[in-house]
Amino acid sequence: MIVVLTAFLLTAIFAFVALSVDTGNVVLTQTEMQNAVDAASLAASQEIQSAVQEAGQGVGSATIDANSIAVAAARSMAAQVAEANGVFVDPATDVEFGKRVYNPAGGTWSVQWGGTPYNVVRVTARRNGSDLAAPDGELPLTFGWAIGKDSVPLKTTATAFTEARDLVLVLDWSGSMNYDSLLNSLLGVSAAEA
Repeated sequence: MIVVLTAFLLTAIFAFVALSVDTGNVVLTQTEMQNAVDAASLAASQEIQSAVQEAGQGVGSATIDANSIAVAAARSMAAQVAEANGVFVDPATDVEFGKRVYNPAGGTWSVQWGGTPYNVVRVTARRNGSDLAAPDGELPLTFGWAIGKDSVPLKTTATAFTEARDLVLVLDWSGSMNYDSLLNSLLGVSAAEA
């Protein structure tokens, strides 16, 4: 009786250990992928801002198209950052662009994918390929054979946007906008007394 119970419990314990090892590996890999696409989308959105700023500063040709430069730079940066974090991103298909717009009727923001000028970037990392050795191959499971599944597909997505802010600073060195000096002169008070 003890031998049968021990065999049954050891089998159950092995199943739980196998499940926890594979689940932990899936969660760890998905977290790493999410961190990589988060960083890649932020870096790509900064490339958009940089390209638009350079176009506004007159860097390059007078017929410069900031959107096409921004797209090329952002795709390249997203792939580089994802690769530096150990995740494969295909810059041609996994990096998308859009425009963030405000709906005053509903008081909500939405994204028009493909809308210009671009200020939103979505980066997607996929592990859904059939070749498990490839960087975009499904994640192999250590004990998946026990449930008849050798690998699992994973996908993570991150979206970032950038919004230009124009700031103006006015310094009035002439005093032409200084109305308190006008008030003092009307009251008969000299500037030295004030």
